[in-house]
Amino acid sequence: MIHYEYINERGRLLAERIAQSLKQEKNREEYEAIVFIGALGICVRKILPLVNSKYTDPAVICVDTTGKYVIPVLSGHVGGANNLARLIANSIDAEAIITTQ
Repeated sequence: MIHYEYINERGRLLAERIAQSLKQEKNREEYEAIVFIGALGICVRKILPLVNSKYTDPAVICVDTTGKYVIPVLSGHVGGANNLARLIANSIDAEAIITTQ
């Protein structure tokens, strides 16, 4: 299940757009993820209580409020955040910023 977090109206609208775009994706159901729409710093502060281990952390993706960049923040490989970031980026015509090796 994908959970959406946002801090303003622009984020809510973008969350709805992403959710609608992903409805057609067959593999979206396999993700346990949080998609945060807003500033990366706020995202990090909000997920801090969730951080335990790369083997148990949920996938966390941050999308800037302009919908231009999609950044996997937590659990990139193991939790699938890298793949989900690419999927989201493709669905909203954004750029996935993958920083893992």
